[in-house]
Amino acid sequence: MSMTKYRAFVHTVELGSLTRAAEVMQYSQPGISKMMDSLEDELNLSLFVRKGPALELTENGKQIYIYCKDIVRREDELINAANAMNGLLTGTIRIGALNSIILEYTPNVIKTYSNAHPIIQIFLDELSYAEIIDDLKNGTIDIGFTSKFSEKSLDFIPLFKDPIRLIVNKDHPLASCSKIPISALDNSDFISLPPGGDDLLVVVRNRQKFTPINKYYVHSDAAAVAMVSAGLGVYIISEMQCRNLPDNVIKKEFEEDLFRVMGIGIKYTKNVSPTIKEMIRISKLQEDPR
Repeated sequence: MSMTKYRAFVHTVELGSLTRAAEVMQYSQPGISKMMDSLEDELNLSLFVRKGPALELTENGKQIYIYCKDIVRREDELINAANAMNGLLTGTIRIGALNSIILEYTPNVIKTYSNAHPIIQIFLDELSYAEIIDDLKNGTIDIGFTSKFSEKSLDFIPLFKDPIRLIVNKDHPLASCSKIPISALDNSDFISLPPGGDDLLVVVRNRQKFTPINKYYVHSDAAAVAMVSAGLGVYIISEMQCRNLPDNVIKKEFEEDLFRVMGIGIKYTKNVSPTIKEMIRISKLQEDPR
């Protein structure tokens, strides 16, 4: 079987369409489509359910994707290692990052990296805390910019501390407090991210338990800020996301010294590729965004 077909399959899955995969690989869209048909014939499996222009992986396709992704990653590592021996960095890096670190940190790292190594392609996805951990485990991303985690199969490289704040509407009773004790969150109307997606909440609750009234759930920090602005509740947020709050939303410090450690998550510390090593090196040199 052809490595080109494996790579085309991986690109089609990750980019969500045959057309976008064709653009990245510099093939025609019919050419990529033909590769997918050929791959299905060779494997004697249906990999996609085709619903008009949309492609959805079958259960078999999901399993084959994992194998193909690993094969492509290993070929990339081989090529990158050989190029590094010749003093040239090439290849592709797939990055997953939290919204907060994308806004204030990751773009500057990528800019510095790309200026030094313009040949390397970089794919950046905004992911939740839980998604980054899952995608690092299954190899969908090569590197994750996230907050500290504890996973035996992954490694975490710390970069900087990000203080944790509470935001409230200017008319909220807590707006007059100089600093907020965690206990003040008891029985407060609380805006939350879905379970598993809020790393900040984990840090606060590990410090001290509290019992808010969980009335509202949102899927983004921007939505939470809008809810606070409308006077619907309070929200725990990072310092990095407090630079452009609406005029009627106030940032409050906690009485407790609360912060999360931001850094890089990777899967293969000992066998990390030269391209990833260089990304880590540049990230460590990047200025603290606070």
